[in-house]
Amino acid sequence: MDPRLLGRPPHFEGNEESWSEWQFQARAYLDTIDENAAEALDRAESVTNPILLGALSQLGQQVSRKIFLVLTILLKGPPLLLLRQCDRGNGLECWRQLHTRYERATTNRLASILQAILKPKAFPQDAMGFETALQDWELLTSRWESMAIDTLNGAVRRQLLLEQTPANIRVQLTLSGPDSYEGLRSAVLNYMVNAKDWSSQHVGDAMEVDALTKGKGKGKDKDKKGKGKTVTCWTCGKEGHISRDCPSKTGDKASIHEV
Repeated sequence: MDPRLLGRPPHFEGNEESWSEWQFQARAYLDTIDENAAEALDRAESVTNPILLGALSQLGQQVSRKIFLVLTILLKGPPLLLLRQCDRGNGLECWRQLHTRYERATTNRLASILQAILKPKAFPQDAMGFETALQDWELLTSRWESMAIDTLNGAVRRQLLLEQTPANIRVQLTLSGPDSYEGLRSAVLNYMVNAKDWSSQHVGDAMEVDALTKGKGKGKDKDKKGKGKTVTCWTCGKEGHISRDCPSKTGDKASIHEV
């Protein structure tokens, strides 16, 4: 295939986040230009000692010069400075240094981003905060996928989202929720439309239950005090008081004192 018919890869200016995607595209482009480029690049990435242009075979030198030429077009900024420090035409040594410099940094960064994806901070329980946190988490996931040239498993996505949903719907979604991440996401967001603020709803429910409970309790106590048992006085035979409080008894005592 004529390389002139292909679109060139984008420039690489030393952005660690774009290294994985760029090097994938650059390798594919170089492999199209020269069928021996892929094998030569694999060897360059596997060695730790500097690659000397004079130590390469004639074929290896030809491949290395082609790589050098392509890199002069694609690199900018710090990566281009690194290329200029290599021997002229030694594209394989430049590629080795680029790989050593950016692949290690990218690997560490990918691990850090993946950890943030798998162990996110708890999402806010109000609707707006939850949706914002969900979008930020999805953006971080897309960023990792772009850097790693990989995708996060759909079942893993679904479980991570399920763990962030409010407790009052989590059980129901666990038992009968959609099987896919997209379906679960849609169900959660639909719930958000009907419940604009989960946290205030929780407080309201709790206060309502608490009020009902206390209300019933007071009602019972009030009924007990209000109803009471009907008593009959043994002295006068009237209802409503007991013998020691009988008015007639008090009258008898008063009469005795008067006598």
